[in-house]
Amino acid sequence: MSTMKKRIPMFLLAIAMMVAMAAPALAAEVSPLALGDTYISTSSSNLKPLEIYADGTSKYLNVVGNSSSDGCNVSTYSRTGDITQKWYVYRGTDNITTIRPAGHLDLAVIREGESDNANCKLGSISKNSLDVLEINMGNLSTNSGKIKLKTTLASGMIHDAFWLKYGDSKLGKDSNYYNVMWQRANTVLSNAGIKWKFVLA
Repeated sequence: MSTMKKRIPMFLLAIAMMVAMAAPALAAEVSPLALGDTYISTSSSNLKPLEIYADGTSKYLNVVGNSSSDGCNVSTYSRTGDITQKWYVYRGTDNITTIRPAGHLDLAVIREGESDNANCKLGSISKNSLDVLEINMGNLSTNSGKIKLKTTLASGMIHDAFWLKYGDSKLGKDSNYYNVMWQRANTVLSNAGIKWKFVLA
C-alpha cells in the first residue's frame, strides 16, 4: 500500500511535466493571428508579410494578375502562397495604417469610387491622400475582424465610410476569382462577407 502511495505523486508529477512541455508547442500552432502591433510593419526594415483571408472561407485577398501595379484589381482567390497574396499591414511615421501589397510599399488598397459597393483596387500613395487610405483594423482579439476605410471630410472630421467586403460575383473566366468591394458603413450592415483573418505568410 505504501508503495502505491509513493507511485501516485510520481505519476501526477509526470503528467504535469508532460502538460508543461506540450504547452509551448500548442501555443506555437495558434492560427490565425490576433492582429496587434506585433504584426504591424512600421518601416521597410521590419516588414511582416501576412496572408489575409475571408472568415469561414478559403478565399484569400489577392492581386489580379501576375504583378502589383497602380490600378490593379483586388479580388479573392484560392490560396496560392505566391507574392500576389502577401500583404503588409503598414503604419508609417504619420501613424496612418494601410494594407499594402508585399514588395510594393508605394501602393495601398483603396476604393475606386464613392458609391456603395465601390470596387477595391491598388492605388499609388503619391496620387492619393493618405487620409482616405486609413485602415482601422478594429478588435481582432477573437482572431477575426473587420477592415474599415476612413475618409477625412472637408470639415476635417474623420468619417468611418466603408467596410472591406468580399462578394460572390466572379471576375472574368477564372471561377476562382471573386470580387472585393467596399460596403458603406452607414447602410444596413450585414456581417456576411466583412470579416477577415490574418496569418503570417
